[in-house]
Amino acid sequence: MSIAYTKYGVVADYTITLASLVNNASRQSTEVENTQGYDDILALIKITTGALSAGYANIWAYSRVDTLRSENAGAVDAAITLSNPPNLVQIGRVSLPVAVTTYYSQLLSIARAFGGRVPRYHGIIVQNLSTGTFGVAGADFAAKYYGAYYEIL
Repeated sequence: MSIAYTKYGVVADYTITLASLVNNASRQSTEVENTQGYDDILALIKITTGALSAGYANIWAYSRVDTLRSENAGAVDAAITLSNPPNLVQIGRVSLPVAVTTYYSQLLSIARAFGGRVPRYHGIIVQNLSTGTFGVAGADFAAKYYGAYYEIL
């Protein structure tokens, strides 16, 4: 009888600059290549609000096939203007109800966003809808992920 075990890769950082992201603005991460062939990639986002906050941040996933990327995203950490509604898959939302406070997302699944499969290339987009500008210190923000795969014994 075979038994399936879930194994995890090392934690890595998405490259994305969230400090001082203004309300109604969005930022995309540098894309990540799934070189290990992970069955899922799990992400967690840390956001610190600025002096005014009464909203939330949307977390989106984008993918790439050849030179085509969802929502015309680029390959590197940069500002991005989203369509309304965006041509992306929403993977999470972080409630940001109080100013000058740090919040963490739930664990977010990249595979779930793409029908159960992790695309070869993907990235995340954070959309600030908090009513204020995010905090200014880079250490107040993080976007981390690790891969998960199944081993059959």
